[in-house]
Amino acid sequence: MAKIELKNKLNHLAPNILLIPGGPGLGSDSFEAFSSCFKNINVYFFHPTGTTCEDSTEISSYNDQLLELSKEIKKLGTVYLCGHSFGGIQAVDIALRLPALIKGVICLASPFSENAFKELSINFNREKTSEQVMMSEIFEKNPTNENYQKWFATYSNIYFSKSKIEAGRKLLLEGRVNVKNYLGATNEASRKAHLLNEIQTSRVKKLFIAGNEDHLLPPHILKSDSDSGSFVFKTIDNAGHFVHFEEPEKTAKIVEDFILNEGEIA
Repeated sequence: MAKIELKNKLNHLAPNILLIPGGPGLGSDSFEAFSSCFKNINVYFFHPTGTTCEDSTEISSYNDQLLELSKEIKKLGTVYLCGHSFGGIQAVDIALRLPALIKGVICLASPFSENAFKELSINFNREKTSEQVMMSEIFEKNPTNENYQKWFATYSNIYFSKSKIEAGRKLLLEGRVNVKNYLGATNEASRKAHLLNEIQTSRVKKLFIAGNEDHLLPPHILKSDSDSGSFVFKTIDNAGHFVHFEEPEKTAKIVEDFILNEGEIA
């Protein structure tokens, strides 16, 4: 069962932010250091079904996962959504469905357009190592949580900046996952380019953050998607696709300034 967890409570008057993990299928482990960097915002984690202690026995579609997330958001009242990669797609989708509850959307390296997914596919499949080929075959034949983690971790070199590859690999191998979320939502998530046109004219505040060393989705690709949705766009040096994990303090400062300044940012 999906659930929300309060990580950092300041007071009932402070803005609320909900952190939504990517994947699909990842848990919220990559947000731990990031969440502790906020000084003036109440921070909540969203834990998708199967990423806490319970087992998930059924494949969960994109719409199933979106409905679970929507249900949990309604418990918080007005909130800012901050989603990483796939989580950013969900955040925008929900902002369009629940405009009265969503004060702003922050996307961390989230692909939307056909061009972004084309670039993702090219970079993901470029010059595969023997380890990547082997784990791809194992994962395809036996898509368990453990094999999902091992397969994902073999691509640490494109997800993380050079200096953070080992730390990133450890995160992917030890973090909580639910492979059934990955299997159920991946295809649908790649068909959400229309969300950029729809969010463009929305009154919701919009911020997009990318890492300058993202080898999966380079900043110029993400900047194009950001512009299409009329987001404020910021990049962070020395960070890859998991920008919030690699540079938590810098990322949190940009997000907090954006929220406290009502969408304006230097």
